[in-house]
This record gives sequence, structure tokens and C-alpha cells, in this order.
Amino acid sequence: MKLLAIVLVLMVSLMSCSKGEEGSRDTSLPLEPSRELSQEAFVEAEEAITEEPAAGIDALLLTHTTTANLRLRDSDDLDATIITVLNENTALRIIETGRTDTIDGITAPWIRIISENGHIGWCFSGYVRQLDNNGFISFTNASITRSFSVPVINNIVTGIDDGYPPMTLITENSFDYIWGGFQILLKNDSPVDENLTVILRNQRHDFQSDLTVQESRIQGSNNANYAVLGYYANIYIESKPWLNDSTDTWRLIVTSDTGELLNEEFLFYDFSYLFFDRLDETPFIRNNLYSAEYNRQYTYRYKKSNADILVLYYSEDYYVYSSMLYLIPDESDSDFIDIHLTWNSDAPAGVYHIGQYKFDDMPSGERWYAVFDMIQLR
Repeated sequence: MKLLAIVLVLMVSLMSCSKGEEGSRDTSLPLEPSRELSQEAFVEAEEAITEEPAAGIDALLLTHTTTANLRLRDSDDLDATIITVLNENTALRIIETGRTDTIDGITAPWIRIISENGHIGWCFSGYVRQLDNNGFISFTNASITRSFSVPVINNIVTGIDDGYPPMTLITENSFDYIWGGFQILLKNDSPVDENLTVILRNQRHDFQSDLTVQESRIQGSNNANYAVLGYYANIYIESKPWLNDSTDTWRLIVTSDTGELLNEEFLFYDFSYLFFDRLDETPFIRNNLYSAEYNRQYTYRYKKSNADILVLYYSEDYYVYSSMLYLIPDESDSDFIDIHLTWNSDAPAGVYHIGQYKFDDMPSGERWYAVFDMIQLR
């Protein structure tokens, strides 16, 4: 009889809250059963639990915590099946944001989460707050906000290479866009034995660099002979839009000792950000970093009109990026904002990505797309 009473008390604790449907300030409810309970009593008390927890996750990937004992359900609805009860101060990570609801006078969205114990399900975010886990990084020109949350990003591509030699006869001097720059194409009668120069020019600037080309060949049937289709060169450049003129247009020019071989207009790809430790003011030098070190300051520069808020994401393996920190940049009259960041010695090694969002365009669901702009902390 005594054992049955204990079981009933535990089941009532799992299915009720002292205030409202979802939140509770009663911290006496145990997350796990007392060690004095028998295995049979434990099984009987857990009848309402419908899902086995997955493996626990790294504490550094946990971005939020519960502020009350909170029911975890299998969908974003009060009538949905209860998976478990999350104790107050249970750390978690948000996977997806659902519909908005009003519970206990609090209006907030439902969120799909994974808890520190590995449980996955839906809970009401009115009783969830962001963790103060920014000690691993210091920064200037921005302040932390805890008013937003975004789900994970799933990276579907880790690299791209489209700078292959052209495989058809080059009939005119021209250029094609490739990832990170241009492929310059010259006819096979071009004076490539002369000194070649590539120029990027607008109304404000004239940047020049030496150009070295390669033959584009096609093999003969016996693999001994070949025909020259023309010449090509891949040049990798970096968009620095503060170098633009009022028209935002540039000209790509190729010259030899005897004359001009190419002169065409182009637009740089839309600028999103630049991560650097020093800055060379020329498109021919790529400052964008893909590797960072501990205790060294880096600068993240982005276009002011592109974002109201910056989200720092982290991934262990390049594939799943979880939000860790939300930053509101300081007010500035400049068109380009510089945020200075330093990873401290306790920061987790891995891959970081900064997402840019407008307030009215924050993502609500788990997303799948290619993440190219990342930096690896080693």
C-alpha cells in the first residue's frame, strides 16, 4: 500500500503543474524517480513517457534553459501526448519554432527542442530563456540579445570547384564567372608569349595584376597528339563593395605588350560579409579567413542594410550548425559594420558561421542549404 501511494504521487507530479498548463515554479518535483523506489514502481510511474531519450549532447551546444518544470510533448499542442517533464533549469537546444500560443497569460511560440538528457519534443517557450554561455568569446561594437531564437542549419554542400579548363574551341576573348572569381578565355592566336596584365577598373580605382594563362587542350585519338582550343586563366578575387563607385559597375580588362585583348563590364557578386585579421584594399588579395586561432582578434565586416541581428552558429563537423549567440550591432552611420571578436581559450574547437537576419525575416524552421561562409577554430 505504501509503495502504491508513492507511485500515485509521482504520477500526479508528472501530469500537473502548480500554475497553469505548462509552467510551474514548484521546484520540488524530481526529474528522476527517487532511488528508494523499486524498479517495478519506476516502470509504472513512467507510463506516460512515450519516447526513449537520445544520447545526451555537448553542453556547449545547449543554448537555452527552462525556467519552470515544463511538459515536453510530441507536437505543438496542449492536447498532444506528454513525452516527459523537463525539470526547471534543464538545458536545451532549439530545433524548430512552431505556432504561437497564449498560456498562463504569456504569448510565445511552441518550440521543438532537444534536452541535455537527449529528449526531443515540443514545449511552450514562455518558460524558456537563453543561457548565459557567451564566456567563450569576447566582442566589441555589439550587445547580446536574448529575445530571439533560430533553429539549426543543415549544411548540404561543403565545397565547390567549377574552374575546370574549357573543353570547346574558344572563338572569342571573354570571361565566365566561377566560384570566387573569373575564368578568362583567350583565343589560340592570342599573343600569350607577351607580358599579360589583368585590370579591374571603375571610376575610383584601377587595380592591376600579372596574368599567367594555360593551354586548353584536346587529346588526339592516340593520346600522343593534341589540339590547342585556346588559353584560360582562373583569377580569384574578393568583393570589397566599399571600393565601388556610384554605379557599382567595374570593367575587366586584359592587355598584352601590343594591345588590349579584352574589355568587358561586370558586377561583383552580392557582398554578404568579410572575416579578416588584416585588410588589403584590393580585390586581387583575398582577406576572407577560413581558419582562426585562440586569443587573437578578428574583424567581421558586413553590409549594414543586410541585417538587423547577427547569429553566431557552431558546428563540430561542418554539417549541423546550432545557434550559440545573438548579437545586436551598435548604432553606426557607416554603411559597413565591423564587429571585433576574440575566441578565448575555453571556446570549443570547430566551425563557426555568422548568420545575418532582418527582424521580420527570422527563420522559424530547421533549414537545409549550402554553408560556404564559415571559419574554423583550431
